[in-house]
Amino acid sequence: MPGGAGRLWRMAVAVSLLAALYGCAGGAGVGGSTDELATPPESETPAAAEVERALNRLSRGAKLPEPFSFGGAVATCKALGCPVPDAVHVNHVHRIPGRLDFSGFDFIEQRRSVSLATKSQSSGTGDYFISRRTLGGWMKHGFFLVETLHEGRHAEFSYKTYYSGHTTSAKPSVSVSGTWSGVMAGVIAPFSDDAGAFIRGDATVTVAYLSESSEALVDVEFTSITREDTGARLGNMIWENLALEGGNFAAGNVLHDHGDGYLGTEGFHPSRRSGIFGQFYGPKHEEVGGLFHRDGLAGAFGASRGN
Repeated sequence: MPGGAGRLWRMAVAVSLLAALYGCAGGAGVGGSTDELATPPESETPAAAEVERALNRLSRGAKLPEPFSFGGAVATCKALGCPVPDAVHVNHVHRIPGRLDFSGFDFIEQRRSVSLATKSQSSGTGDYFISRRTLGGWMKHGFFLVETLHEGRHAEFSYKTYYSGHTTSAKPSVSVSGTWSGVMAGVIAPFSDDAGAFIRGDATVTVAYLSESSEALVDVEFTSITREDTGARLGNMIWENLALEGGNFAAGNVLHDHGDGYLGTEGFHPSRRSGIFGQFYGPKHEEVGGLFHRDGLAGAFGASRGN
């Protein structure tokens, strides 16, 4: 395929994968800046319409880059630079057209400054069976979505994850380094009898500057990871000494698209079957969030500073 046509094809595949997340609907998002948005107090339970407005505001004010991932029974192209299953992709080129479908969410809880909501939909039988569940989480400056889909007579499984928000391009200064606390959420990925089970836990992100140096390192730790269906605890997940480049950090199976397709770098080679990408959000680096894939689990995390 010629170079120009190949780039267009890869872009079309990536956009279709992103637009398929959670039923992309046409039209503009609901107005309002992210400064108007406040996560609800723990004593309040927002209605579905309030959750929809909150997520629409965040989506409307979001900026690149946008990470996403997918896996399972999902078709994609095979050319170099195409999105690949079970990797974290970072879109630096074009935001998703239209807006995501944030309707119908039921609020779960606010935990460690992250509000969580879920929705489930099922329809059809036999070859036309579709069962979809979406878990959403949001703070003041960013949000994530984790979705599972079972389709057809054999309920073939796939998943998608996505994070978006008002990104911060610069790295935190020494004066604001420290700890960000929040939650992680995800699913047990394909090739397991438990594929599709949702998980939730605590997320902690720590930024530390080396002594007398401008180099900053990031540690990410997920703890108290629990299966929603059985209540069983899973092992902790830890990434240590990740290099902070500008406002983001990454390791493992992470592919970036700057206009020529989803390609890895020397540091983030796609042969590593696990990965994490994190980005800071909001003024003064108030929040951090991103996506991960590791140990057969795929999902997202978000955290705030000073909790």
